[in-house]
Amino acid sequence: MKKTNNDLINHLIDCIRFQFAKDRKLKYKVALVVVIFIGATGIHMKSSNADTIKLDKTEKVKEKERPQAVDEFYIDISGAVNSPGVYKVKKKTRVFELIEKAGGLKSDANLDALNQAEFVQDGQKIVIPSNGGGDITRENEDKSNNDGGIININLADKSKLMSLPGVGDAIAQRIIDYRKDHRFSKVEDLKQVKGIGDATFEKLKNMITV
Repeated sequence: MKKTNNDLINHLIDCIRFQFAKDRKLKYKVALVVVIFIGATGIHMKSSNADTIKLDKTEKVKEKERPQAVDEFYIDISGAVNSPGVYKVKKKTRVFELIEKAGGLKSDANLDALNQAEFVQDGQKIVIPSNGGGDITRENEDKSNNDGGIININLADKSKLMSLPGVGDAIAQRIIDYRKDHRFSKVEDLKQVKGIGDATFEKLKNMITV
């Protein structure tokens, strides 16, 4: 059975009592050992408690400094929806869920060029095109393309993308596929597309926008 500190102390005291009549000097020696033992034990316990308190404080500070994950986005939706505006949605919300939040589609909405299964991105602008008023997305694309030759990589079709230096049929299709799932929030995101490295991006960065 493991002896505690009190058991050891009591044992030493018994030894002192037994040896008292026989050897007074021995008694003092043993008493000195007991005093030293008790003092060392107290110092060790204080040190252990201090280390524990310091660890607890450090863990609490680290927990406070840990960044909180962003779980909500703000999205601007307009065009052929009943209640256009800026909406706060949860992360991993899809376009069709945002449309429902905006009151649903108008009767003249044109969804042919819209990927309703796409996840929305924070700060994204979504325009729902209509049949009666023409393709709103296409109108925006034409406007951006005619503005000094700047091409909107979120809106341009394959032929427009292929007019950029270093962009062929395969890379243009990759750009279209990428924006369906992610959408470009800044022009530098174009380097996420396979086949567009730093050299190609430098050639076309002044010819594109988002």
